[in-house]
Order: sequence, then structure tokens, then C-alpha cells
Amino acid sequence: MLCLFLDDDNTRHAALNEDGHCVWHARTAREAIELLDRIRFDFASLDHDLGGKTFVNSDEPDTGYRVALHIAGMERPPLRVRVHSYNPAGAGRMMAALAGKVRAYYAPFNGRLK
Repeated sequence: MLCLFLDDDNTRHAALNEDGHCVWHARTAREAIELLDRIRFDFASLDHDLGGKTFVNSDEPDTGYRVALHIAGMERPPLRVRVHSYNPAGAGRMMAALAGKVRAYYAPFNGRLK
């Protein structure tokens, strides 16, 4: 299974239990979008707050919300998307953007992909 993991926290990347999946790591919204445009992922796990910031507004350019909007507009998006952010407002906006477009669910990061 091809998986995209978007998070700016290097400890989360290092602690991620990949469970035998092929995981592509992105640390910025731009990196994630570039990967999504090149690779057909089965699954994506997205954080909202990037760039070392916490509880940021979704209107900032480097957020998982931008990636969620991109996924929502894709012709062939990942089959499933998990929003794993601890920012409830940002996670809510991401879930709203994905609603009706892909199978998405909210589950804060727990060290595992799923």
C-alpha cells in the first residue's frame, strides 16, 4: 500500500510504525502536493499545523488544510485520508473540505499509520 505521511515533526516521522507499507514522507504542504501530483496514493495521513507552529489558522499557506483542498479537487485522490492533527479547528476545516470527496476520518497521531 502506498501511503503519504504529512507532518513537520521529525520525531513523529521517526516514530511512525509503517506496518510494512511503502510510506512517502512530506514535511510541508508543497512537498505533499507535489507527491500527490506524481504518485497515486492509497492512503494519506495529514497533520494541519506545519512549519513548527501550533494551532495555526487554516488561511496560512503551509497547512494540511491546503493539502486537503488539493485532495478534494483531485480526479483520482487517495482512497482514504486520515486527519491526525491535534488542532481541532484546523482538523475540522480539513474534514469539511474532504467531506463527500474521499473516505476521510479524524484520529489524532498515535504512532501508527492507521
